Amino acid sequence: MLPTYQDYLRENGLVELPKYLCPQPGCKVKGPAFTIVNIAPEGEPYNFICSICHDYAQNQIELRNRLRKEQEDELRDPWSTGHGAEIRAIRNRLLEQSNWAIQADSPLTPICRLLFIEYRKLLNSLTVDYAAPYLAVMPEAPALEFVTP
Repeated sequence: MLPTYQDYLRENGLVELPKYLCPQPGCKVKGPAFTIVNIAPEGEPYNFICSICHDYAQNQIELRNRLRKEQEDELRDPWSTGHGAEIRAIRNRLLEQSNWAIQADSPLTPICRLLFIEYRKLLNSLTVDYAAPYLAVMPEAPALEFVTP
């Protein structure tokens, strides 16, 4: 638990007033001394802020850390997060949608089936052939040619 302004006042024999204005610039929160907390590390001069500013700062730190981790993850493997993950999902959907075209009982001509096999190979190697998602070029699906009975 963070030491409060109330603790500071008691330690220094000062009189406690009913309400205090948060010392953070721009903050208009007024509250009792126990709502004003010291955020300075132990052994350093006091740095008091209200509990609302403290919670906001904590949330901002958590958000910044989460964003930093996401950026580091994206640098490590650009295909697993963000834009890369979106492209991978589209690629996976295109692979699922073209499964029927390469099956033995497919109504497509043999040449068209071969074109779909090549198309699927290009889709499968997308994350290997391109170092970064923003460089990737999605291959076009071949035109459908059906066997005429």
